[in-house]
Amino acid sequence: ILGWHAPIFHNVKIHNLYMRYISRYFLNLFDGQMTLNASDKKFLKQKWHVKNIHFIPSGIRVERFLNLKRKSHPTLNFLTVGSYRTSQKGIDLALKAIELFNSRNQKNKAIFNFVGGGTTPKNSNIKELGYVKYENMPKIYEQNDIYLLSSREEPFGLVLIEAWSSGMPVLATKTEGPLDMLKEGKNGWFISQINPQSITLSIEKLYLSWQKNNDFPLQYEENCRQTGKQFSIDETAKSMRKLFTT
Repeated sequence: ILGWHAPIFHNVKIHNLYMRYISRYFLNLFDGQMTLNASDKKFLKQKWHVKNIHFIPSGIRVERFLNLKRKSHPTLNFLTVGSYRTSQKGIDLALKAIELFNSRNQKNKAIFNFVGGGTTPKNSNIKELGYVKYENMPKIYEQNDIYLLSSREEPFGLVLIEAWSSGMPVLATKTEGPLDMLKEGKNGWFISQINPQSITLSIEKLYLSWQKNNDFPLQYEENCRQTGKQFSIDETAKSMRKLFTT
């Protein structure tokens, strides 16, 4: 069984050439394949005619997050988790967007928390939390209001499941994983384009809603938790077991 846990194509030219002209011709040698998102399954099946391919999303121990208590805060707290050392996660886009947001919204009450390490904050409302042990992450989610995902590529996004299980809505780019799971206005919102200007506009829209009602993010708690429950690691295991035994 072959599992796809990264984008089929991304911004490394040699990788794309290898996939397009070499790797693709070996794919049907496997008994089965698993993708993390529906668009990868569709591409492999329709474009490369790969057989016996299954869309099986990843999962987490949702119970770590489902019972976290949500509350409003005196600031609107955004959270981003990910590696700063890869352009895939788009941390550079988020930082540019925040800089633009701050320039257009002087003395705002938004806080942007980053977990992962690797950058120097350029604004007083950017908080670098560094590396955080996984067992301490539920507390981090509990202290924030909206998850910000600025990825250029995101084949799935376990952090989104953690956020939703915590009752936190998500603001995300239109990448593969979010397109499968995010329901506009239900458990989060899409950023129209993958660039700093569009990210800024989306942040501003949410910030204005929060200014009118500080409980604004709490309105999405139930929908978010219901989304998170769908991606329990137990459900993933059931799907994989079914694949392996048929």
